[in-house]
Amino acid sequence: MAYELVKYINDDLWNSLLKVLNGFDDFFAETKTEIYLDHIKIQKKKTVRHPIRALSFADKEVIIRQYEIFGHDLDEENISEIRWERNMLSIKSAPKKIDYFINCTLYLNDSTYKLKIDESNTDSSLVLKNVNNLFEEEREYKSFLMKDDIGKIIRLVSNHLIKAIKEQE
Repeated sequence: MAYELVKYINDDLWNSLLKVLNGFDDFFAETKTEIYLDHIKIQKKKTVRHPIRALSFADKEVIIRQYEIFGHDLDEENISEIRWERNMLSIKSAPKKIDYFINCTLYLNDSTYKLKIDESNTDSSLVLKNVNNLFEEEREYKSFLMKDDIGKIIRLVSNHLIKAIKEQE
């Protein structure tokens, strides 16, 4: 159930939210997306194979991990927190440097999960100034968010960000 939940949150909630957040890129000098498993940043890796050696590995059997997410096996590792983070750095219209961070955090507990979405920002000293909890809910693993719930969360986050950007102009 945890694997299905993580996949659902990543594919249906986070990727939908990320599409909307990408629409704000022009307001910032730099943007980036990061994922953390238990506070450790997931690094994307690229595998480069030598063309001659690739042929020798063609017949090699590979074990497919059934519950792998972001390169980590949920069966083998005790993962309790996954955080998707969108960093929007240096809002262009602000007189001083202000960064915004949208976090979607999934806490995997024994019998329930908690989903939390918050926004935080920094001033020019890079010290967190505000943390705004935009959504928080705890549910049983068999209870996923509905499409309407996801739509409401996306509207809530985008409206909050629009208001924050307007306040800096």
